[in-house]
Amino acid sequence: MVKNNGIGLPGTTVSGPVDPIVIGRIARPVGVKGEAKTVSTSGSPDIILNKSRIVLRFQDQYRSLRVSRSQLTGKWIRLKFVGINTPEEAAVLNGAEIVIPAADRPESDEHEYYVDDLVGCTVIADDGEEIGFLQEVWHQGHHDIWVIDGLGGEVLIPAVKEFILSVDLEKHMITIKRVEGLLD
Repeated sequence: MVKNNGIGLPGTTVSGPVDPIVIGRIARPVGVKGEAKTVSTSGSPDIILNKSRIVLRFQDQYRSLRVSRSQLTGKWIRLKFVGINTPEEAAVLNGAEIVIPAADRPESDEHEYYVDDLVGCTVIADDGEEIGFLQEVWHQGHHDIWVIDGLGGEVLIPAVKEFILSVDLEKHMITIKRVEGLLD
């Protein structure tokens, strides 16, 4: 959630995109010149890196900001916005979501999925037992963690090929490998 901290929200107020999807999230300020450390949630950082304007969702309002510089640094994207020149000004962006219209979303590569397509999928083990529903995806350093609202409580599954056996978006079904101790 974005907190104002006494500093006005940057950018220009705009109406939200049609059928908005989240392609990234502002994590925190980085450096001393007002840059923002950003994570791509779309699987492809290029969709953020190639934009000269970005629409951010702050709670229930949308703001358009002009990008003056963007750089990929590992799994993070470093963004510099026009008019944001200090870490304190960049801190106002913390937690803001980068959104685009669903129609502008690029096709994902094989074995890459958009978070909004995965959330809500039924998760079953390779022996056919229903585990629960994918509730959330945590973006970590080397791999994501899938949070499953399990029938017996919350289950955390590393999103790596050793555990994720198949994803069928048409059936809204994910099959995972049963690993002793992981699902118990």
